[in-house]
Amino acid sequence: MNTLARILSEKRLELREEADPAVWDITVKYVAHDISPLVKYATPAVVKVSDYDVTVLAITYSGLMDSLGGIEGLAEYEELFDSLVHEKVNYGAVPEPISKRYYELISL
Repeated sequence: MNTLARILSEKRLELREEADPAVWDITVKYVAHDISPLVKYATPAVVKVSDYDVTVLAITYSGLMDSLGGIEGLAEYEELFDSLVHEKVNYGAVPEPISKRYYELISL
């Protein structure tokens, strides 16, 4: 939230040219395998960041997949999935157990 507060403060004038902060709808979704450290955001919570009301939600990867319609729904987002997930698993600093499990799942 500190980073978001800093960015919103830095962009305040620019954002106000677009619209009054009262009409902005800002949502931050934390996506992780384990959201227990963010359990207070398991249900959407509105927090004040600078002049803006920000809805914060923590969701697991499986919850995200379900919200997108499961595997069938994800097929519509293949390019986005490739850039946000597949490329990260292949070329990112992902722990071996996670990449191993990922490849088990996509090989079904």
